[in-house]
This record gives sequence, C-alpha cells and structure tokens, in this order.
Amino acid sequence: MNTVWGTGYFPLPPGSYTVLPPDVPHDANMTSIHEALLSHRTVDGRGIALLTVKGKPERER
Repeated sequence: MNTVWGTGYFPLPPGSYTVLPPDVPHDANMTSIHEALLSHRTVDGRGIALLTVKGKPERER
C-alpha cells in the first residue's frame, strides 16, 4: 500500500489510515463499483474505509 514505483516497497507504520476513493473509475467496467463506494463513505465523508495497521513488518521483527 505504500510503494514508490521503481524504487521499492515501504510498509505503512502502525496506525489508522483513511482509504480514499479514486477521483474517477480506472476502467469503464468499474463505474457501478465506484458509485457504490462513494455512496458508502465514512462518517466524516472523506473516505470509503478505515485501514488499521498493527504490529511490525516481518523484516523488522
């Protein structure tokens, strides 16, 4: 979820993150899914989900 294209993968640190929807569907076939996501926003209206990361990445243990 936290990748810099072409340079590597960096795990998200523990915490809570708001998952934001894309501005527009990436594919015309995804329009109905995109509309469903937008109609089920989080309480604050900003996101479509809350992602909670717990613990440490395997390589840091």
